[in-house]
Amino acid sequence: MIKEKLTLKSRTTTVAAAASEVKSVRFVSTEKRGYRVYESGRIGIFGTTGAYDEAKAWKKAEENLKNEIPYPAAASRGKAEHIDVSDGLLGDKAFVDKAKELLARLKETCPAFLFSNNILKTEHEISLVNDVGLDLSYRAGVYQLDLVMKEKASANIMDLGYSYTGKTFDVEKMASDIEELVRAYYVPADIEEGEQYVLASLYDLGLDKLYEGIRADSYANGTGLFAGKLGRKVFNEGVTIYEDRTPDSGFFSCFFDDEGVVNEDYKNIVFENGVFKNVLACKLDAQKYGLPVSGSASAAYDGVPQTGLSGLRLAGSGRTIRELTQGGKAVYIVMASGGDTTPDGNFATPVHISFLCENGKLVGRLPALNISGNLFDIYGKNFAGQAEDSLSLTDSELNKPIVVKMKVMK
Repeated sequence: MIKEKLTLKSRTTTVAAAASEVKSVRFVSTEKRGYRVYESGRIGIFGTTGAYDEAKAWKKAEENLKNEIPYPAAASRGKAEHIDVSDGLLGDKAFVDKAKELLARLKETCPAFLFSNNILKTEHEISLVNDVGLDLSYRAGVYQLDLVMKEKASANIMDLGYSYTGKTFDVEKMASDIEELVRAYYVPADIEEGEQYVLASLYDLGLDKLYEGIRADSYANGTGLFAGKLGRKVFNEGVTIYEDRTPDSGFFSCFFDDEGVVNEDYKNIVFENGVFKNVLACKLDAQKYGLPVSGSASAAYDGVPQTGLSGLRLAGSGRTIRELTQGGKAVYIVMASGGDTTPDGNFATPVHISFLCENGKLVGRLPALNISGNLFDIYGKNFAGQAEDSLSLTDSELNKPIVVKMKVMK
């Protein structure tokens, strides 16, 4: 029998804003543990939250072996690594003061808008330890800002939004970003229908269908977009997409997966120069379908590891927005939702909030649009690249916009 313990700890400071004012400050700490036992191709799991007698937890996990949950894969072993990238976060008082400073500035410089929602500072720690030599731990901290912006004169619940996730809390940069959005919001702009450059992220452009296509189950069952295409060129040679667990770049994902797998250079290359290189497969799926383990396992603290996805990134192009758009016009997406993708990859989505970008600069607000394209074209012949610069002062190297051509309709 092998025993393994997954521990998840977090501490979150939440500044709740309403109508551009701080309404409350909350401090929440959580601690969850998953006790796993492996025996004869089975897994028994018992999860706890808060304080709990560890001997009882192990006993319950062993008792749960009777549930006959299959897990024929071998547990990870013989690796110790501990990484802490949590230094540099503001203390609680300093963080709350900075949040108040940001809201006060926005209230003064953007008086036509009301700002609401949460401003967070989260410190989290994850460890995975077993009795066959596995000893891994990761500690990190991050700020999150998800402001809902409502124009005072509007009847809408939300007219604009601003999100940020990162390891610095720079009031000047965030405020300047928002002030530029508000400036452009009041400048009417237009763009011709037809094929146009679009500035977006992986998450705006059919990610659900891409994820489905690179999962072991859909690939092996022949139901995914990339069934039978492993090792073949499917996208533009400028497309390199990978799971990134690099310690300094991950905000919530750590350098190991939930089965204790640590990839070389902390990366799993899925598409390289347009070639489909690797399928996402946890240990169980790898064994079931005869595929390599990809280090993509994900699990709830009290759940069985399954194939998941963490920190998907696109490699940069080495060129700016202006270069990628050839100095022309482009649609800069701020909010798009409600879209869908057909089984053969035809993607379409309404764009609720977007701006006209020209020569790499924001010009003005566009009307509501619809964008569409086939994923093999979006990431193929119509793919320009991921920009090395951004329209946001707070975008890290991990969040630069992707430039593609798509059909734009009003």
